[in-house]
Amino acid sequence: MDNKTGMQVTLTAQESGPCIGRTGKFNGTLKNYEGQEFHCRSISVHVPVGNEADCLYFNDGKTVVASKDPSWNRMSHLSARSEEAVCTLELKDGGVRPLKNTLNFTLSGNVNLIEGTVLVSCTYEYSSDGGKTWETGVEEFVFEKTSSAFYLKNLFTAKPESPTSCCTQFEPGESISFFWESNGTMYEIYKKGEASPIYSGTDTSYIYQAGIDSDTTFLLRAVQTENSIRGKGISEKELRLSTRMLFETITLTTARPVFQEVKVTEKFDAAGAKVSMLHTGIQINMGDKGSRKIQVTADGFVTGNLFCSGGSTPSSAYIRLSVYRNGRECYTARECAYCADILCAGNKNLTVRKPANVIMPVAAGDTLILECRMESPSGEIKKNGYEVQWFFQPQGKGEVIVL
Repeated sequence: MDNKTGMQVTLTAQESGPCIGRTGKFNGTLKNYEGQEFHCRSISVHVPVGNEADCLYFNDGKTVVASKDPSWNRMSHLSARSEEAVCTLELKDGGVRPLKNTLNFTLSGNVNLIEGTVLVSCTYEYSSDGGKTWETGVEEFVFEKTSSAFYLKNLFTAKPESPTSCCTQFEPGESISFFWESNGTMYEIYKKGEASPIYSGTDTSYIYQAGIDSDTTFLLRAVQTENSIRGKGISEKELRLSTRMLFETITLTTARPVFQEVKVTEKFDAAGAKVSMLHTGIQINMGDKGSRKIQVTADGFVTGNLFCSGGSTPSSAYIRLSVYRNGRECYTARECAYCADILCAGNKNLTVRKPANVIMPVAAGDTLILECRMESPSGEIKKNGYEVQWFFQPQGKGEVIVL
């Protein structure tokens, strides 16, 4: 309040204070003090603009003073000093009537990215003699620009028909509603195993129509930046520094998971793959041969089991499965088995037998070579003393062609 003029001007931030990188709004008033009668024909708000610490807003031409009172006209311009924006409200009748009602106005603009102290001044034209002579009054206001407290919290999911009831277990394919609280400017939701977000936008809720078919984790990313600050004379580095991110995750389950069909591709690496004595599928007869060449007509798996049998003479054996695709060897799996006698207490012998098991994914049209061998300690190849089983487990209909 200017004691000399009897006029009073106020200017207060709508929130706790102007936050860098965001829209800064202020409420202002102009009125006669204690009912004294003065004429007033204009009020101007002088705002420092630019990218410096002592500037309130960017120099982007978007600094605005407005009033809902239809008796006042609004206009804005840069002063002779380009780093200052001047926003003025003028009374339409030129001040021929005394100011009886309080003038309420707002100041708004895009706060720049540097924390600091700023000085905003208000000047007004007033008359104490009924408009015969006019004088100028000035009031100044100091504000601190600070960083806003960025937060992301209370991420939860629910069924769309019951948005206030938290739920983390869904039926396969059932729609899922996501909700969260944040003061960010943009959000993204990522689903485990997918590179692109399933949601990207500014809302703090989202309905995922596709649902899930197995237990899945989702990641929510919140970003805080002022999108309107691009192109206002700030560098890309300043823009990156002004961007902040927070993350939250949530894991959802389904009571009836859907298991996806396994597909065999050339990128599948089966080196060292094993299975424990699989006895299902189409049995492949080896006859009296130590090897056999076959072809499969469907995608699936070929399994071999080798068992050492009887005898007290230590021996070793192996089975090997080689897969050829388009004339080239793709994969080979080899596994050893053995049969050994161990001397136990009381001079009793215990025969230990370790079976050999291999499993290999195959594709329709693959050619396979199945081999089995047993050798004695002297290196002699035996034709007995072991049992071998080969099986083809197709995915769907398939058969084995002996070549």
